Amino acid sequence: MFSDLRDAYFDSSTLNNVAGNFNVYHGNKDTVLNILKNHVAAGALHNSGERFDSPKCHPGTRIAVLKKIGDWYRNKEASTPHVMWLYGAAGAGKSSIAQSMAEECHKLHTLAASFFFSRTAPGRNNSNRLMATIAYQVAQEISDTQPHIQQAIEKDPMIFSKSMETQLHHLVVEPLLHLVNSNSSIDESWPKLFIIDGLDECNGRETQQAIIHCFASALTQQTLPLYVLISSRSEQPIREVFSQPDRHWEYTPLVLDHEYQPDEDIALFLKANFSKIRSTHALKGSLPETWPSDSDIEALVQKSSGQFIFASTVMRYIRSPRHQPIHRLETILGLRRCGGPTPFAELDALYMHILQATEEDQYDTIMRIFGLLVCKGSGFLTYRMDKQSEIEGFLNLEFGHIYLALADCYSIVHLPPPEAGKSQVIRFLHASMSDFLLDPDRSHRFYLDQGKVHADLVRACIRGVGSLSKLF
Repeated sequence: MFSDLRDAYFDSSTLNNVAGNFNVYHGNKDTVLNILKNHVAAGALHNSGERFDSPKCHPGTRIAVLKKIGDWYRNKEASTPHVMWLYGAAGAGKSSIAQSMAEECHKLHTLAASFFFSRTAPGRNNSNRLMATIAYQVAQEISDTQPHIQQAIEKDPMIFSKSMETQLHHLVVEPLLHLVNSNSSIDESWPKLFIIDGLDECNGRETQQAIIHCFASALTQQTLPLYVLISSRSEQPIREVFSQPDRHWEYTPLVLDHEYQPDEDIALFLKANFSKIRSTHALKGSLPETWPSDSDIEALVQKSSGQFIFASTVMRYIRSPRHQPIHRLETILGLRRCGGPTPFAELDALYMHILQATEEDQYDTIMRIFGLLVCKGSGFLTYRMDKQSEIEGFLNLEFGHIYLALADCYSIVHLPPPEAGKSQVIRFLHASMSDFLLDPDRSHRFYLDQGKVHADLVRACIRGVGSLSKLF
């Protein structure tokens, strides 16, 4: 049988008698997983050990949002877009929603693959291992794809160094199309959902855009019963892709705004956490059942501005086993001076990351705009200047300049569309943003010195009066 055999390769395989020269690669289903695992970002999976304490939705919260996502990817209508963009302000709870969705879909065997980006985790802050990680999970969840994935790797051993589009096509799309065309394993139990979370934390703006195009084009152009949920902040490069009028695919937007009543969910989260503190903290004997008061809860909800990151940061600070919870709550509410590390370290790091990503040549303009937004509620200004036309006129900026300056700040500042610039207000999305900017120990180079801000506003007023005097 083996006479004149040349260039043969055996890999724990089952041999078949085939005429002529041949290579045998298949037979061991684990082989392709062993190959793929060397190119996987293991920490990016929803159930990875690296993410063992990953945030997820508190029980009883975000029910409407999770239901909308579930209804979307289970919808069998041909017109249903294969892409959903989940977006919202910084700290709105997008990753918690994505994590909860991934866990639920995994239990239901409807999760095809997931990838959770993180700007601080090597292997998870770039796209180098994205497609191999997706392919690995697809091979696990839909085992009939394994021989086709292995064939693609053997045909091109350099596949993992190719473009994302090439990897996605050969390692995921083509193997799945083989199954569709052969009508095998295509039933109601086939996993349908890809989850890509934290896209804005992937290095490289062009890379972020390419990832969207790759998945949207592949899932829309092919006859695959698959859907991709992309979660991110509303950063400029990502907005650009989804707002392109000439794109060849549709998507379903899901914005985390007040339509989904986040204040009620945040109040529920806070009450549950305070209840746990009262029953488990070392000083539980000193914590009355009436603590905290309803007004304390309401104050924390208002400070959260609909963003779960504030509430979760506060609760981590208050439940410290080494400190008196009552005193720590008083610190948060401004009733007691902070005698130790800042309670808002996580929140501050998020704000700093967003602000440091802005264009350096826009720094002065950004700080002047922020100064006006902070002062409009301080009593220094008797007239609230919070619309595009008003701010640009007062600060002597060219029309539309405010959108150029704040292009990278959409996750912390509400910017209405230009056509609404004369009617809708520009405001911080987080009530805690002003506190951050006015504290030099927290904001560092982005600190707003109120004396300098007031002086700048006075100069703007004088300049405005001078301009008016020339008319007479």
